[in-house]
Amino acid sequence: MKIFLSWSGEVSHEVAKQLHTWLPCVLQGVETFLSSDISKGDRWSDVVAEELKEAHYGIICVTPFNIHRPWMNFEAGGLSRVISRAHVVPFLFQVHPEELDGPLSQFQSTVYGKDDVLALVRSINREMQPSLNPEVLERTFEKWWDDLDRALLKVNLRAGNETRTYYEWLYTRADLLNILDSKYSSVWIVTNEAERYFDQRMKEQIKAACQAGTKFQYFLPGAQEYEYSTDLSAFAAALPGFKIKLFSKDDFESQAPSEYIMLNPDGPGDLRVLVKVPLGEHGPNDYWFQTSDRSARSFVSRFRKLWESGRAVAGV
Repeated sequence: MKIFLSWSGEVSHEVAKQLHTWLPCVLQGVETFLSSDISKGDRWSDVVAEELKEAHYGIICVTPFNIHRPWMNFEAGGLSRVISRAHVVPFLFQVHPEELDGPLSQFQSTVYGKDDVLALVRSINREMQPSLNPEVLERTFEKWWDDLDRALLKVNLRAGNETRTYYEWLYTRADLLNILDSKYSSVWIVTNEAERYFDQRMKEQIKAACQAGTKFQYFLPGAQEYEYSTDLSAFAAALPGFKIKLFSKDDFESQAPSEYIMLNPDGPGDLRVLVKVPLGEHGPNDYWFQTSDRSARSFVSRFRKLWESGRAVAGV
């Protein structure tokens, strides 16, 4: 029995490769097809078309980076034309079912997790001729599950240049949180809404990063209309490497018309500067873009001068 593995993007491809290796270990009567295995010189479209004709099951590897890409819905529709709809399964990696839309939402999905993956394996087994004895299948699954789980846990959402938008240079807030999970020597955050960058997840990220040697600097306006939690100052006072400075409203707004995150501004390491797209009020769909190298150096120079003029709140 042949299973067609559909993927789009680096993370999706890595998930598909792990399923490609793992499924035949659990279901010995299964043969999986992955388009990246096509030999050089073969006509890609011809090989894929032939494999689709022979496939009995289609698994679509969905990630946060490809969930809204037109190609995923196009491929889901294509698979359902040659494979029974009941046998087309979106495999959701770090994605919740309610996030699906379009044709993908019309299929019964499998969420990465032991119970759901076991249900998928049972479903495939029922279509196999001959199928495995249910008790044998359960024991085999238990033997091999940890291999798949360990492999998928190692899949790095921060690898490569994928984002949750269609563009490598445009980031969502969730992308920023992934970026900040990486190791940097220093991070500068320029914002007039400190609490937006100080939720529980960011507290944990900052604490772990500071303990690993990363130095954080927060640039904040000090006008009365900007309210900051005393928790922020207490956090800074208790954590070496975390500094806050307040600036006059006029100085801050003249230098920071938007919000900025600077990675490795003090070196060493590659400098990156991310700027929030000024689309009005903050919301769940904030977007950020990465500047050119030249602009990044200019922003660092600008905010270094601003920092030197600021009034220390803590950590200095």
